Amino acid sequence: MAVDLFLTHSDYDHSGGIDLFPNAKIYLPKAEEQMITRITPRRFWIYNWPIKRKYEMVSDNDITNLGPTKVQAILTPGHTPGSTCYLINNSMLFTGDNLRLNNGKAQPFSALQNMDTKTQKESLKKLALLKNVEILCTAHSGYSKDFEVLIKGLN
Repeated sequence: MAVDLFLTHSDYDHSGGIDLFPNAKIYLPKAEEQMITRITPRRFWIYNWPIKRKYEMVSDNDITNLGPTKVQAILTPGHTPGSTCYLINNSMLFTGDNLRLNNGKAQPFSALQNMDTKTQKESLKKLALLKNVEILCTAHSGYSKDFEVLIKGLN
């Protein structure tokens, strides 16, 4: 069975476990590569850890077909420069750290966690334009089947 890992960004809590999947094909947002090559620090002089395996880069609106599964990359910078969401089969949205669910609303992470909160808010507006999303999956605050309700007010 083939394993494909789509990284939403390169923070260690999202990329640190890739060695558990030694045969997996890894996908990294192209705009995120600067974070693992010591070009752009995560904060002050602290850099994200390099990914020491081969990876394939994805850009905004790239589509990867894996058998019957369609994975669309949606560049949503702000948390990091290359933060990317993945829309699976036009109906399941994986957001990584682009947003969190709080009191029935989708909200950006705090300014302390983002590299550019203003840009992240614009990225959330981009996500709010998506149609027919049945399931929204975040990295740290769970999932919801109420995308339209949660995202209301962001566009």
